[in-house]
Order: sequence, then structure tokens, then C-alpha cells
Amino acid sequence: MSDSIKIPVWKRYFWRNTVSNYVRTVTRLLLGLVLFRLLFSGLSETQFGFWSLLWSLFGYGVLLDFGFGFTAQKSVAEKTVTGEWDELSRLLSTLVWTFIGLAMILGLFFFLIRGLFIGAIDIPAEDPTNYSLVYMIFFAGLALTFPLGLFPEVLRGLQRIDLANWLNTASVVLNFVGILVALQVGASFAAIVAVSVITTLLPNIGALLVVRKKLPKISLSPRHFRWDAAKSQMGFSIAAYLITFSNLLMAKSDQM
Repeated sequence: MSDSIKIPVWKRYFWRNTVSNYVRTVTRLLLGLVLFRLLFSGLSETQFGFWSLLWSLFGYGVLLDFGFGFTAQKSVAEKTVTGEWDELSRLLSTLVWTFIGLAMILGLFFFLIRGLFIGAIDIPAEDPTNYSLVYMIFFAGLALTFPLGLFPEVLRGLQRIDLANWLNTASVVLNFVGILVALQVGASFAAIVAVSVITTLLPNIGALLVVRKKLPKISLSPRHFRWDAAKSQMGFSIAAYLITFSNLLMAKSDQM
């Protein structure tokens, strides 16, 4: 047996996970500071306020995860070692299709309250149709985040935190470049928001493709949907959810 096989998986990926995490954090920090300044000077006061409000709401979207992202991460780490592929297929399929259903409900809800939301903001002397389009683009992207956001957690369960980090870093860079170009060419507010939403979704799409390649034995077909598979993990999910909820209140309650 070779030495590389004897080394635990987490040790083999420790340094690449650590380095990629630092690169991701520093990139987000530096480009985020510059991007904030660009948006503050490139958007009108109303547009910047609307942008800030939408993205603060996006942060609260993690609450609709109900802790199942951590459940997926934990289950993938355990069941890929034991080779319980059928059980893992049932769990991931249940989570994916539950999130797809949730995304549809969420999209419908925000579509129905669009007029109320736009009216409550009281946009002064500006075209409400433009802001309505921005609203629809943003919340369509938010709805897609739920099912796709599961796959970076699966990568973490596979001990490939580095891949999740690199995908996220690439997304941050693309987001910065895309918005910078959009501001330089005088693109509409809706186009700027569309660039931001699309680049936010890209790492989740990339994670989906990587997961499908690394876990060929896993099926996400709806026929594998078994609520009992997720129910057995509810204890862990609830504990993780409560921790996330409390952290979110402390970190983001001031933004609203």
C-alpha cells in the first residue's frame, strides 16, 4: 500500500484548503472595498440604497436552508467512506427536490408582493418599472440559489473545501470585473444587478458539475425522494440551524 493511501484525506487536503481559504477571504475583502466605492460613486443615491437593501435581504436567505446544508456536508463525509451510495442518493435527492420546491414557492411569493414591496420603498421621481425589473432579476437569482447552494456543501463534505474556495474566488473576481465594465460603459441598473446575480450563481453551478464528476454513483432523480432519509438527520440540522440563526442576528441585524 502506498504512503499516499495511508495518509488521511483531511491531511492530504489540509494545506490547499487553508491557502485557498485565505486567498478567498483576502480577495473578497480587497475587491469588496473597491467595489463598494465604485458602486457608491457610480449609482444614484436611490439605486445604491435599493442595491444595499436587496443584498441585505439576500443574507437572510440562508435561514431558509434550515440547516440542511450542514447535514449534506456531514452525510457526504460519512457515507462516501462507508460506500452507502443508495442512502446518500436518497438524502441528497430529498434535499435537492425539497429546495427546488422551496425555490418555486419563494419565487411565487416575491412575484406576488412585487407591487407592495416597490410601493413601500417610496422611490422618489424615478421610473418604478426599472426598479420592478431589478427586483424580479434579483429574486429570481435568490430562488435559484437554494437548490444550487447545496453543492458547495457537498464539496466540503468531500474534503474539497479548496475547490469550493477557488470557485468562490473566481466568482468574486468575475463579479468585480463584470460590474466595473458595466459601470464604465454606462449599463443600466438592471444590467448591473443581472451581472452581480449571475456571477453569484456561477460557483454553485460549478460545484454542481464537479460533484457530478466526483460522485458518479449518486443519483439526484426525484424517484429517490424519501423524506425519512432527511428526517433521520433533523437533530443535527436543527442544532446547526440555531447556530446559524443566532450568528446571522448578531452579524446582519443592523443592515436592515
